[in-house]
Amino acid sequence: MKPESKRLAALLAAVTWVSAGFLDCAMARPTDAAPAAAAKHVDAQDASQLPTAPIRSTEQLDRYLANADASSPLALLSPASRKRFIQSLRFNASGVTTFTYTDIEAELSASQACRLLTLFGIQHTLASMRKIRIETQEDEKAMQSCAATGLQPPTANRPQH
Repeated sequence: MKPESKRLAALLAAVTWVSAGFLDCAMARPTDAAPAAAAKHVDAQDASQLPTAPIRSTEQLDRYLANADASSPLALLSPASRKRFIQSLRFNASGVTTFTYTDIEAELSASQACRLLTLFGIQHTLASMRKIRIETQEDEKAMQSCAATGLQPPTANRPQH
């Protein structure tokens, strides 16, 4: 299958599953997790940022957490949300394959979420977070950069002018 066809198939799968807060870009099928868990599955081959991401494994995450301070994007989440997010992370040889984003949508703006997701090279997944807050020009820019992945950024949470 041509790369363009793979991307189109992934986009169609994303549109289908994003309304349930769930996406499996790699196989265009639901996974075993319930949609309510809002799990996000990442196709490492489509995620060109994964190889350069600071955190691509459990070991790298552990090292990062040992040295993280208040300036870490992880500190943007409340302690309980941060714990749930970290516990939801799953890795393979390429990097993050699964994570739960319910708390990210509930607590962070688009630009904050982008900073957090960039730690793992999965910032492209921001475009499918339908409930993410878009409050500032920085948030708009974060969403526009995600639009390059082929997914449409959410419009429901934009401020009224």
